[in-house]
Amino acid sequence: MLVIIGLIVAGVLTGQDLILAAKIRATTSQYMSFNTAANAFVNKYNNLPGDIPSSTAEAFGFTYVIGGNVAQGDGDGYIGTSTSMASAEGIMFWADLYQANLIPNALTDLPVGSWVVSDAVAASIPTLFPISKLAGGNYFWAATFTDGFNYYGIGPLLTFNSSTGTAGPSMSAAQGLSAIMAYDIDVKIDDGVPNTGIIQSINTSLGGTASLVQNGSINSCINATNAGAYSGGTAAEAKVPACQLRLRFN
Repeated sequence: MLVIIGLIVAGVLTGQDLILAAKIRATTSQYMSFNTAANAFVNKYNNLPGDIPSSTAEAFGFTYVIGGNVAQGDGDGYIGTSTSMASAEGIMFWADLYQANLIPNALTDLPVGSWVVSDAVAASIPTLFPISKLAGGNYFWAATFTDGFNYYGIGPLLTFNSSTGTAGPSMSAAQGLSAIMAYDIDVKIDDGVPNTGIIQSINTSLGGTASLVQNGSINSCINATNAGAYSGGTAAEAKVPACQLRLRFN
């Protein structure tokens, strides 16, 4: 009987590992496909998606932002600002890719025509950002970080603050990847180290500059004494959502 129970448990654990591995593969494929789509957009329209000036976006039949705020289609090569990923450009990034038929996600919240950033609300998130294949409430988003590079991010997106300040609406977020997930994605694409390379761990809040820099979220994501290693503390903690990742454009 104990042998049978052991075989059943082993089978369940193996099945869970296979499911996680499939999610990791699908998520890395999403990242690569978004890179391909963004590069194709640049080649065709000579601007990053989201960063394309409103007048040009309108001419091509894309949704364009109105309201006069900065970092909303200014053609500077960056996605928004280094202080908020939820700028209008961070939102329009996905709309441009979708409306250019470069990504399959049905991001339907933005109609073709003009759009005002104050219309962004929490209920809009599923129709503004692509859902990560990791599931668990994780989305992909795009932003420029304080190091001057453009990145994709993976993590749960929770709420919009419909501010129409210089960067557009702000957003709150939470940690949605376990240390195991974060490491598996990092090592599959990059070097498996949370504070170097093109894949890095970041803080869990997206409200300001400090939260966008490379860092560990909590000790259940990064080793408290060795920032160069993902760590769950214990085997159980390693499976707890405690991380977000940023993945550099290439």
